[in-house]
Amino acid sequence: MARRTIAVNGETWEVRPTGRLRRFTRFTPVGSRGYDAAISELSDRDLLELFRASQPAWTAPEGAYGAR
Repeated sequence: MARRTIAVNGETWEVRPTGRLRRFTRFTPVGSRGYDAAISELSDRDLLELFRASQPAWTAPEGAYGAR
């Protein structure tokens, strides 16, 4: 996937389908497309909406925030 970035409140965020470092979100491609292809087809506005539906990694169950 080509590197994509979006600006949110003056901060730049890289968009990656894997390597979840700072935020988690659930995204399911429509049809048989892979994540890379589906994310690359999203507009900047759609990416911003996806970001706003995400949550900080430290609060997400996927980040094992409760497992210590």
